[in-house]
This record gives sequence, C-alpha cells and structure tokens, in this order.
Amino acid sequence: MTMAEPKNVPVESKVSPKPSRDTPRKNEIPDKILKSFLNREIGLSELDNISKIRAAFLWDVEGVERYRIDVWQKTYHDDRIFPSVKIKYSFFVHYYPEKQVIKDIPDEPKSKKRKLC
Repeated sequence: MTMAEPKNVPVESKVSPKPSRDTPRKNEIPDKILKSFLNREIGLSELDNISKIRAAFLWDVEGVERYRIDVWQKTYHDDRIFPSVKIKYSFFVHYYPEKQVIKDIPDEPKSKKRKLC
C-alpha cells in the first residue's frame, strides 16, 4: 500500500504584516507627543532608571480620548539585592487626536507635581 503524494495546493497566508510603529494605531497616543508631554510635566529626559511608560486607553467621548499615563521607575536600595519598581508618576489626560494635543486633568493645584512615592 502506497501513500498518496500531497498535492501542491497554494496556501493563503492568514498572517497579516505588523503595523508600522511610525503610524499610531487607533486609540494610541503617538510616541513623539507622549514624550513631549512627559518632558513638560515631569522632565522625563532628565529622569534616571525609568523602566516603563504606559498610556492606557480608557474611553472616547465625542472625539476626545481619555488615557491614564503611568511612568515606572526603578529604585535601588543598599539593603536589597533587587531594585523596587513602582509607578512614580501617574496622569489622567484627555487626548485630542485632531489637534494632537494632550491636556492634563489635575486633581490638585498645578504647582504641585503629582509624585506617588
């Protein structure tokens, strides 16, 4: 008994190419605008040991997108082997995609930096 030879049938690829990071996906703040906002608010370019930045989309109302932006920072302690990683800064913002503007919605006076730790 011989096995039938497989036929050469073309197979369509169901895998789509990854989207380019140059163009933001829907409900995503472009990196350039996010970094500009964080430089203005917390001096991001001068901070050390930043381990993660996340801009999490929350919801959209009439073309204004709401996000929570969190900035994690590593802190090294003499009495510990591993650094602690905590959210050091957090913002609730409105992002206007047409104008490409982020507006912070403060819950305290603007003169105070909202440092969590």
